[in-house]
Amino acid sequence: MKKVLIVDDEPELIEILGEFLAEEDIQFESATSVEEAKTQFANSDFAAIITDNRMNGESGLDLIHYIRVELKLSLPIFLISGAIPKIDENSPEYKNVQFIKKPFSYPEFASQIRENI
Repeated sequence: MKKVLIVDDEPELIEILGEFLAEEDIQFESATSVEEAKTQFANSDFAAIITDNRMNGESGLDLIHYIRVELKLSLPIFLISGAIPKIDENSPEYKNVQFIKKPFSYPEFASQIRENI
């Protein structure tokens, strides 16, 4: 069974996203910070990452950089944000990154998950 890591500093959103994933029969683990997420990579093999962009401390963009540059992983990443950040879309760092704009609906979220993992 596929496993996804949800990274968000709001436990309520982790719970909601976890319920969405359960509807799709996808297991998940969670982290409430980028620092905590980094430790999760040592213990698990994830099919995808779902991360908020703005969090206390490091951001979702920092996590993407860590995953792509330091770990050299190309797994799908879903970046959730109220505003889509300005990035260089041609950068290899952002290949296979899907942006999900808040607020979003379950059907929209589920469709992106199904299509990309």
